Amino acid sequence: MEDTYTDLGVNIPLRTGGEVKVDLIDNKMKTSSFFSTFNPSYDSDLSASISQPLLKSAGKRVNEHFIRIAEYNSQIIDAETKLKAINIIADVDRYYWRLYAARRLLDVRKEQYELAKTLYNETEVLVKVGTKAEIEIIRTKAELADKLETIITAENNVKNIERHLKKMLNRSGLEAETVTELIPVSEPNPVHYEFNAGDITARAIENRVDMLTLELQLAQSSENISYYKNQTLPSLSLQYKYNMNGLGAARGDSYDMLEDDDFHDHNVTLGISIPIGNQAAKSRLREAGYERAQRLASRDAKRAEIKSDVLNQIDTLEANWQRILACRQTAILRDEQYKAEKRQYELGMQTSVNVLDAQTSLAYAQQNEISAVTDYQISLVDIAYATGTLLGAAKVEWAPFVPEE
Repeated sequence: MEDTYTDLGVNIPLRTGGEVKVDLIDNKMKTSSFFSTFNPSYDSDLSASISQPLLKSAGKRVNEHFIRIAEYNSQIIDAETKLKAINIIADVDRYYWRLYAARRLLDVRKEQYELAKTLYNETEVLVKVGTKAEIEIIRTKAELADKLETIITAENNVKNIERHLKKMLNRSGLEAETVTELIPVSEPNPVHYEFNAGDITARAIENRVDMLTLELQLAQSSENISYYKNQTLPSLSLQYKYNMNGLGAARGDSYDMLEDDDFHDHNVTLGISIPIGNQAAKSRLREAGYERAQRLASRDAKRAEIKSDVLNQIDTLEANWQRILACRQTAILRDEQYKAEKRQYELGMQTSVNVLDAQTSLAYAQQNEISAVTDYQISLVDIAYATGTLLGAAKVEWAPFVPEE
């Protein structure tokens, strides 16, 4: 017996979980049997069927589950990428102001060195004319050496911060080993801000990218619960099939009969499958429920953390503003004190110890003022970061990348 069988079919999946199927079967059979009507015989069948699950895996929502999960994953990746970009921008801003502070401190050290040098030169003249003791030269010269050491330390601090900032910028031609200096151009402009704590914490919860990530994960968990709940249902499916038959001694005869549609049949099938226990599906559903409960707890903890972070940053910003006012007033008074001590020294009413102490106090006050101003600027960066508005504050537009064709 010789049998040649050909099946040409098309399967079309439906968004509801069903399937439409069209089959064309061509069969040639050659046999040695005397009881065969045709030898060889050609048998052709054309069938169309549709099947649809009614419980498990039924409906558009269930069958689009993994598409939605993939969309959530894509949005989570976008959010995490955005958060990394925000962290980089915030760190660069902070190190910019640290570099500004380091360079301003270096300027103060150089100014203090020049003051100490002037005092030494004046003392040298006063000792020569006999109005000051020899010990005054030793004191002022020792102080001059100390000032030189502070300049060396400040210069090294500038180089370290500058090198770290170059590494963060990661620009060609601006590698860490290059001798190019980074000079801060933007000057601080401290402005006093007053915040409504309730309003700003609510906006922070709305704007923070890490909150968005948690909300997307919660949406994923809800989607998983819905899907796995459906998977615990019995499998119930309905199928309808329409079939046309053709038979002949030649292939053409078989297809002519198929075209006339004289012989056809209908078939309707309702099938049900109920797994015993179904523990695997129920376990996956419980796991999805526990995962959602955990993420709800994480969201509540994150909200509390954001509120605390924002309130802390508001208090820090206000404290740094008060520091600016206090340090600025102190620096003015220390400068007046230094000038007064120097006049007293020139008149022979004080020793150089008093002038040198006043000079050290002035340098310390100037250093504190620089620190307060830069800490205030960094606090503005931190509060923008805490409220999720850093990109807007930095005038950065965030949009999906569209590659060129």
